[in-house]
Amino acid sequence: MMQLRPLEMIVETVQKPCLSHVTSSYTTQSNLSPITLKLLKSWITPTPIWNYLTPRTQFWDAQQTKDQLTTREWFHVDGEAQIPPIVSQFQDSPLIMSALGGMISYLDSVCRGQSYFIARFINGAFGCL
Repeated sequence: MMQLRPLEMIVETVQKPCLSHVTSSYTTQSNLSPITLKLLKSWITPTPIWNYLTPRTQFWDAQQTKDQLTTREWFHVDGEAQIPPIVSQFQDSPLIMSALGGMISYLDSVCRGQSYFIARFINGAFGCL
């Protein structure tokens, strides 16, 4: 991570109940352990922007990622989904597919549906160009 020097970090959040007996509210916390979060924040310079995304709506799980890759037109050729081979080989790994889903859903929200940019970014990131 120190060598990559990311400008943005995408982290899945989790809602945890407050321990206060007065209210029954929830707090949103990182899905990373506190020590992992502390290490990442101290090691990565310059300080990146931390994006905390909600599970399933903003940070897709493995199944949502697979569904989005086949239904969106990012990788369609002649009306049929053509998932890049490097992505296809990880379809049986839920953690990798969920991490990819977090990245794609974030890009989709930032790019506001510019499918060409998303497909080019994913192909370039995985060396599929």
